[in-house]
Amino acid sequence: MITGGKVFINFTSHDIIEGFEEKAIPKADAEKAGASEIGWRIPLSLGNVREENDKKGDPVQVYDFIWNTDTVKNAQK
Repeated sequence: MITGGKVFINFTSHDIIEGFEEKAIPKADAEKAGASEIGWRIPLSLGNVREENDKKGDPVQVYDFIWNTDTVKNAQK
């Protein structure tokens, strides 16, 4: 694992990932967080970190985040 180095984060989408939804938060948890009792559940898939090299040949860590296609479309509005 690289420490203090460069990190690349890739964002993409696929229909296999569940879409976002409004979801009730248990009252006790909402009170603890000082939040409302309704929140958003936004599923994503995070791949394992992989070690690669940037254009200069320096080591980098790469993470891939995959969101539901509709989640990405709605975020762009």
